[in-house]
Amino acid sequence: MSEEYYGFTRLVICFVLEVFGGCRIFARKKKKRMKRMVILTALMGAMVMNGRAQVGAYDTYVELPVVDLYGGMLNANTARMMAELDARKKEQFEYYQQEAQKAIGEKNWWRAIRCVNEALQTGYENSYVYYLKGFAFERAGDLKNAKKAYKKAKRKGSLDAIQGLARLREQAQRKYDE
Repeated sequence: MSEEYYGFTRLVICFVLEVFGGCRIFARKKKKRMKRMVILTALMGAMVMNGRAQVGAYDTYVELPVVDLYGGMLNANTARMMAELDARKKEQFEYYQQEAQKAIGEKNWWRAIRCVNEALQTGYENSYVYYLKGFAFERAGDLKNAKKAYKKAKRKGSLDAIQGLARLREQAQRKYDE
């Protein structure tokens, strides 16, 4: 860097310190003045460092060649890994759906609900899983959550969910009549 640049930087720093350091309006107490001086010094130091990183007057621009180190393999590997992950999640979804069906067959309602929740956490869903969840809640006696699950299954297109909602209405009517 040239001597002119450093001379100019010193001039700016001295000017700022003179204005802010010598002026009593900005800093009435000694602590405040000291704090401002430290901040100002750090700010000026950052400006000097930025000034050194700038391009000089006689610097020239050179375009560097770009080399593809992966040769297109990165995208192919990423796509393959995503496909494997997706297949693994689908397998988990089907496994938990079958486990929920087994638990309902064994009349273990809360285990069925846990399995359905695990299946839904994989990111996959279908109307039958929501129907299983509603059915398990209905048999466990939690009619409010059963209704929510049946409604979601109905929105997904399950005809069994419509029958489940009808059963819930009948149960509510029976309780109301008693």
